[in-house]
Amino acid sequence: MARVARGKVKGHIVELEPGATLPDGAIVTVRLSSKESWLKHAGVWADWKDVDTVVQEIYQARTTKIEGPDM
Repeated sequence: MARVARGKVKGHIVELEPGATLPDGAIVTVRLSSKESWLKHAGVWADWKDVDTVVQEIYQARTTKIEGPDM
């Protein structure tokens, strides 16, 4: 079973929370939470010439007030 050690990233170093200890030389794997997974796709967006238009359309669709009997 895997152990969980939490901490905070500062530059290239992960500082563990107090009480979370690992032995010197321990090999670890850092898994990012799902809300950060979009970062791996950020480079694809950089080359998309219409990205600003698409983002604006999404923003408008989500912020447009919808009026109706149940609103």
